[in-house]
Amino acid sequence: MIKVEIAIAIIITLGEGIVVSDTTATKILLIEDNEGDYILTRELLSQRPDLGFELDWISTPEPGLAALIENSHDICLVDHQLGATSGIDIIRQARKNGSETPIIMLTGEHNRSVDAEAMAAGACDYLVKRHLFSGMLTRSIRYALEQHKIATQLRKLARTDDLTGLSNRADFMAALDRALNRSARGAKPFAIMFLDLDGFKNINDTLGHSYGDILLKETADRLRRNVRAVDLVARLGGDEFTILVLDIEGPGDCAAVAKKVLSVLGQPIQIDDHAVCVTASIGIAPFPEGGENADALMRNADAAMYRAKTEGRADYRFHTMNIAGAAQ
Repeated sequence: MIKVEIAIAIIITLGEGIVVSDTTATKILLIEDNEGDYILTRELLSQRPDLGFELDWISTPEPGLAALIENSHDICLVDHQLGATSGIDIIRQARKNGSETPIIMLTGEHNRSVDAEAMAAGACDYLVKRHLFSGMLTRSIRYALEQHKIATQLRKLARTDDLTGLSNRADFMAALDRALNRSARGAKPFAIMFLDLDGFKNINDTLGHSYGDILLKETADRLRRNVRAVDLVARLGGDEFTILVLDIEGPGDCAAVAKKVLSVLGQPIQIDDHAVCVTASIGIAPFPEGGENADALMRNADAAMYRAKTEGRADYRFHTMNIAGAAQ
């Protein structure tokens, strides 16, 4: 990979000789097997130093696709022809593997069927290289980034639980699919946890639904604050929550998360004049022992959670028979 930093700083004069330097650059990934086209792209971007770009060039398809799937760049430019590989195939594979990075396809000649196929595959624009100039390229990049920002905000609204602000079922399932795809490429194992509050219905019936909503929001906040940064907490509905526990070394990591969650949820919650105490039952399904696909993992984590509830509550159980199920 050859990395070129292009005019990163924007200098803004404020008042009497005060200057502020904004070093935030737009990170661009270029997947292009022609060095001449790479040099052209670099030069076109350098003509707009006011915008600030950081360009990463990868000349072969496989590393380029891997970098695109990592979602570590703000935007990607991909050539239509990369030897025997089509840029359209790279776009399809990237989208299949969860990449949300906006992609602009670069073509040698204008071809309506190719352009339409690229857009259908998930590209947000296409540019003909021999007609390319600086203003066209930078406008396309800025438009793609703005559209991506709007689409991201809309997706976030569609995948967020209204009451708690956590991920909802749709967002959790999408994250679970991404975890399964990463595992297929050799990533560290993961697990899912089903969590159900013990006696929540009784609180709703005796204190009212407004108290129940406060309890759910406090539960969500405690879960969010007490899992690792890589993990995802979601609310499926009612008093059911799930946690996607990523990058685990073994069952001990899951047990540690479960114990911490049980501890923080067991502390009283003050609602007006009431000190409400609530516990939780947790079921854990590690991948692949607890299921080899999303449906099996969800079903088995749910079954393990009900086993924890029927065997005493305020505890956790693993689905797999060869793993100790109860908290020690």
